[in-house]
Amino acid sequence: MGAFGCRGSNRYGGRLDFDEDKQVLRISATVGSCGVSASDVPYTITPIPGSNYEYWVQPDYSSTDFKVRLAACRDPSINADFFDSLHVKSNKGVLMSDITINGG
Repeated sequence: MGAFGCRGSNRYGGRLDFDEDKQVLRISATVGSCGVSASDVPYTITPIPGSNYEYWVQPDYSSTDFKVRLAACRDPSINADFFDSLHVKSNKGVLMSDITINGG
């Protein structure tokens, strides 16, 4: 399983864990004092044109309650749509743990 951490602060952070055998991921997010996660989330990944190392990861949360639980955190800085499209950026030869993920 590949794991990708994201840059955050003491109030915000997250992690994506990709399954090696099927195209699903586990997402964990910290929003203020609220923690939300979902497992077995299908996703699509699309290269960003003009870049060799940047991608859009678009999770399909329809089989989960991730967005409902995220909205229940009631943080004015983050809305539930923030996690619809994740910008994944890496450098050639970089370790998976050094890849950064930002909401789109």
